[in-house]
Amino acid sequence: MIKSLQINKIEKDAFGRIYGILVLNKPPGITSHGLVDRVRKKYKTRRVGHAGALDPFATGIMVILIGKATKLSQHFLNLDKEYDFSVLLGISTDTQDPEGKVTKIQNEIAVTKAQIKKVLESFKENYEQTMPIFSSIKIHGTRLRELAHASDRIEKKEKKHKTYAKFLINPSTKIYKKLENQDKLKNKVIEVELPTRKTKIIDIKLEDISEIKGKNLSLRNIKIDPSLEFKSIGIKAKVSKGTYIRQLAEDIGKRLGDIPAMLYTLDRTRVGTITKKDVNEL
Repeated sequence: MIKSLQINKIEKDAFGRIYGILVLNKPPGITSHGLVDRVRKKYKTRRVGHAGALDPFATGIMVILIGKATKLSQHFLNLDKEYDFSVLLGISTDTQDPEGKVTKIQNEIAVTKAQIKKVLESFKENYEQTMPIFSSIKIHGTRLRELAHASDRIEKKEKKHKTYAKFLINPSTKIYKKLENQDKLKNKVIEVELPTRKTKIIDIKLEDISEIKGKNLSLRNIKIDPSLEFKSIGIKAKVSKGTYIRQLAEDIGKRLGDIPAMLYTLDRTRVGTITKKDVNEL
């Protein structure tokens, strides 16, 4: 079926039902679901999905599947991906991106270009990635991000090379009742060990380094002293399926000397052999 379908070509089957694969460029400020909804409205069909979400602040290639093509979702999810992204050194947030709450600030980061290049190269070896709190990984039948959204407070700690997360669950949420019925809560709190996954950083290289003032930062609902100065490092990477770039950004900061770091910008530039040249206008 994959070979018989051409990207950006919408067809109809014998019953008049449309199907096909669209390659779109997601703009910033819209959710992946929002982009899917636009396709549903344009083609007047509910049977539309995507093969890999992007966060609202992120941009880049999204593969949209229509009709019977939705069965191909796993095929595209399994493909290697390429990203252009920037890591902001000196600030960390609970979501590891510009949309969260600041958890730590470190001003005037002293790292050299050589140090950054060496650290990036180290990820091309064995990289066992801790799954982010804001991810779709399930714990006790509940996605980690659902636990996070249902929490009044989240604490992370590392112990013996393992990472643990403690969630103070809001009693008014459905998640609270679910966990209570499973007898997983203790004083409204559930603590879990964050799972890890072996991923492959196929290629990663430094593109640029720049200084950025607090007054020029674009952070959602976050106020930073405008006089503070941070470093932004631009990176291009090719990664295997299931790699979380937000976690990679945080881990880069750790390997540079336990520097607070976060994913600042993200643009997906390739999915398998699909590139920006294949992008279609909606």
